[in-house]
Amino acid sequence: MRQLNPGDTVLIPLQVRHWHGAAPDRLFAYLAISENGENGEGTAWFEPVSDRDYTATPA
Repeated sequence: MRQLNPGDTVLIPLQVRHWHGAAPDRLFAYLAISENGENGEGTAWFEPVSDRDYTATPA
């Protein structure tokens, strides 16, 4: 996990699976800009984040 602070910018390379969201006691808002893949596919949504990951202390 990575802790983000106000104003931080994160670039995620293509094909890198990742998740983002708030902590139990913090709000989180983000702006995502994504491109379609070579075959026209867009964002792929995977399984929800587990409660264990959601409540874990950032490394």
